Amino acid sequence: MGGADSHDTPEGQPQNAASMDDDSGSANEADLEAAALEAAIDRDAPLTETDKEMVFKIATRGLVIHYGDQFKSGMTDIELDNALHRVLGIFGGTGAPGMPSTTFTGAGLRIWGGWRVVNHVTEKPLFSGKATLDKARAVYNIKNPDDKQLDLF
Repeated sequence: MGGADSHDTPEGQPQNAASMDDDSGSANEADLEAAALEAAIDRDAPLTETDKEMVFKIATRGLVIHYGDQFKSGMTDIELDNALHRVLGIFGGTGAPGMPSTTFTGAGLRIWGGWRVVNHVTEKPLFSGKATLDKARAVYNIKNPDDKQLDLF
């Protein structure tokens, strides 16, 4: 201890590239794959329906976590509206290489997305209000117990 190499591991082995396991290359491979995916994305291309659904699922992933047990029995529009408000929160967003940029707010149940950073002030949301409720019902198969037509099917 206290030798010339102050970066010794607890086992007394110096930390340098030569002493690392062969698994260290996998992180570099993952970085290269992410960079290749990122380079292949046309940032000006419009989102496909699949992309829009991915944005929706990213923004509402907390809905499944916190309210998933209620999906089978159904949720009224008021219950679903309240749940989405809580999940979307005041304001949030996320982004990562190879993933669409996602911005959301519970106010108005608005969700934006795109392959570049989204300007929530100037751009129209992908989902807003009733469209967000309808998309949640479609994506997560949430029935509305107030809808009497469901009994016919």
